[in-house]
Amino acid sequence: MHAFSEQFLAAVDKSTVVDRAMAQLPADAAEVMAIQRQNIDALGGPGGWKVTPWIEGVPMSTAPIPARWIRPSGATIPMVEGLLLEVELALSRTADGNYLLLPVFELVLRRLDPKSDWPELAKQAGLMSTDGMVLGTPRPMPSADIAELPIVLTQGDGSQVRINTPLDRTALLKAAEFVTDYATQLGHPLQAGTVVTTGARIGPIPVLSGRTSVDMADLGTVEFQTA
Repeated sequence: MHAFSEQFLAAVDKSTVVDRAMAQLPADAAEVMAIQRQNIDALGGPGGWKVTPWIEGVPMSTAPIPARWIRPSGATIPMVEGLLLEVELALSRTADGNYLLLPVFELVLRRLDPKSDWPELAKQAGLMSTDGMVLGTPRPMPSADIAELPIVLTQGDGSQVRINTPLDRTALLKAAEFVTDYATQLGHPLQAGTVVTTGARIGPIPVLSGRTSVDMADLGTVEFQTA
């Protein structure tokens, strides 16, 4: 096993962070993929993926999310120091290779020492700081793009964040296409039910104690509680 994988998995197991001074960094994209494969296999296999937004001409990054880190709406999430959330749109793969759309929370926990600077290859090898997802209910893709999708986040203290964000179907499906190709190369082709989350619409911001929910109008809601 690659030394970086050993360091990363130890950080996951012990709820610590990888020390930048001791880290054995990946040298190139091929080494990143090998490390990701070792990490996700050790963590039980993928149930989802995170990917940077598709923007024409801009390089993309992606990382698998362990299936055991993916929870349904209403789940109880243990509070840990440094836990962040992002509100995102995600795609759920269907048996015929198409996609449904759903609101998700991505949980973010930095397992590479946040006090240090890390190269992008190391961040990708470290699964891009994901700590899993909380999933809403998948719904059919809208028949047209939405210029301003309203999103309302209600945090544990009752405070709210309100934004409008575009829903660009082409950009979402291009992101899923990128993940499909990468996942096949990694040796974990996308399966029915695999969820691909496509970048933050809100966040990252700290998780607050209590009930946290988000409402995306016709796309539905998703929520979680803290323990």
